[in-house]
Amino acid sequence: GHAAAIEPDAAFALASATLHLLAAALWFGALALLTWLFWRTAHAGSRPQRAFAVRLLRRFSALALGLMLALVGSGIVNAVIHADTLPALVGTDYGRLILLKLALLAPVLALAWRIRYRLLDRIEAPAVARTGARLIRREWLIAALIVACAATLSLTPPGRHVSPDWPLPFRLSYDATADDPGFAGRVAIGAGVALAGAIVLAFGMRARARRRGMIALGGGVFLLGVTAGFALLAVDAYPTTYWRTPAPYQALSIAQGAKLFAQHCSACHGSGGRGDGPAGRDLPKPPADLTAPRTALHTAGDLFWWLTHGIPASAMPGFAAQISVEGRWDVVNFLRALSSAHQARRLSERIEPNRPWLAAPDFSYTLGQDSGHALKDARRKRALLLVFFTWPESAARIEELARQRGALYAAGAELLALPLNPEALRDANPIKLPLVGDGQAEIAATYSLFRHSVTTRSNAEPLPTHLEFLVDRSSYLRARWVPGGDFAGWADIKLLLGEIKRLNREPPASPPDDHVH
Repeated sequence: GHAAAIEPDAAFALASATLHLLAAALWFGALALLTWLFWRTAHAGSRPQRAFAVRLLRRFSALALGLMLALVGSGIVNAVIHADTLPALVGTDYGRLILLKLALLAPVLALAWRIRYRLLDRIEAPAVARTGARLIRREWLIAALIVACAATLSLTPPGRHVSPDWPLPFRLSYDATADDPGFAGRVAIGAGVALAGAIVLAFGMRARARRRGMIALGGGVFLLGVTAGFALLAVDAYPTTYWRTPAPYQALSIAQGAKLFAQHCSACHGSGGRGDGPAGRDLPKPPADLTAPRTALHTAGDLFWWLTHGIPASAMPGFAAQISVEGRWDVVNFLRALSSAHQARRLSERIEPNRPWLAAPDFSYTLGQDSGHALKDARRKRALLLVFFTWPESAARIEELARQRGALYAAGAELLALPLNPEALRDANPIKLPLVGDGQAEIAATYSLFRHSVTTRSNAEPLPTHLEFLVDRSSYLRARWVPGGDFAGWADIKLLLGEIKRLNREPPASPPDDHVH
């Protein structure tokens, strides 16, 4: 079943699913016997027979409480495992079936509570026993519906593996709203209103004769404050807001997205995505700067929706007729890389200790006659030094790296080289480093996005003739060196070796998701 496919916690998921199944079987399987016991209690001819049936009912009632706790607890754990987010819970068939099960469980719990605390003490009376039998029959009917939901769940893809269709026109996001003007002040006002309501409510509850008016006033004011606070976190949302990109975050997808962006979007947003394109000057609202940090606060699904349907308020058209679905997801990947690259301008030749955050775009490549390699294959193994070079301008650096390859390997890093001008190596290959074969243009175009530093004045600045990246064991870009600055940087191999050793002393982080959100 679904629990067996959970990695890396399949054992825990299987244990929870097994407990849930056993508790459900003992409860559901006992309902028919319970119905007979209530009937027996109501119609038994002798007092000993009634006493025996009553004794069984009370014993099972004690057991049923534990079964219900196990059933509800394991059900919640299973829901968290298989529908691990709120969007997955409310926006997928799997999540909605879980909500339906919970809705059906509520009357079951109400019936069980009534039987245990209202009828069980008076069960010897035939009329009470007949009432209990009717309630058990209702519980059995609802239980059958719950089992039907469970059977359907077993045939439905889990919510964590499906892109949810968000049903609301808004979502709550602190990150996307915290920088709004006056946000902190409005939050403080909302919190103050909620606190005042809670105080009034508490006084109303503590009064000797509970004052309904004070309780209603306090409860209303408290809800008003909480609602106002949540309203501050609301941002626009769309059915695709929580979709995951079906296109992996790979160099090929990002490079293809860059081409489509240049063809359809750069006229308004500019070639570098800064919102400075010539066609955007006459628009009523300036085009967005797509390199700004705020771009990363929108979900991939938000970007896909705008690319598909446009943004009427800003005169941005939709591109559903011009760009295929796959192409729009490629553009989303490019925009994600563009925004990340802008935030990565602080990358230098020294790593930030224990701060992996910038996902290295994955790529597939060949090495000589070998094929089937990918960047993510090195995860959990060794760090990787990516060397983008121009031949013959980088000849001296390539020779130095070739001489130091053994020392770099001993420090914990593999080397992978990629020419920025592959035509110069078409007739001969003097490079003594592992050299990427296929996909050179796309990989170079993608990683060139991460070349800028905080001193870069424009995205139009030419690509350096040499560029090196240090990728950690979990596929995060951690350091970058561009020759020609004020510091020697990795020209001093000892500095590079030291950074690699520091990097490999860190515990491996969780790898980045192959699909952006």
